[in-house]
Amino acid sequence: MALRMERSADNCAALAAYLASHPLVKKVNYPGLAKHPGHELHLRQATSGGSLLSFETGSVEASKVRGGSGQGWVVTHWQRGCNMA
Repeated sequence: MALRMERSADNCAALAAYLASHPLVKKVNYPGLAKHPGHELHLRQATSGGSLLSFETGSVEASKVRGGSGQGWVVTHWQRGCNMA
C-alpha cells in the first residue's frame, strides 16, 4: 500500500506541474506546487504534495477540450468540476 500511495503522489505531482504550465488552465489547487498559498505549511506536515488536486480553466468550453490517446477530461456540468474519463 505504501508504494501505491507513493506512486499516486508522484503521478499527481507530475500532473499538477503539467497543468500549471498549460495555457488553458488558470489555477491548480495542489499544495505540492511551490506557488500554492499553503505550500510551506503542507510540507511541514506531510512527506509529499499528496494525491489529490483540482484545477480551474475559467471556461466550461475550455474544460471540454480533450487530450490525446483517447483520454481526456469530462465536465461534470452541475458541479463544474471534472473527472478523468
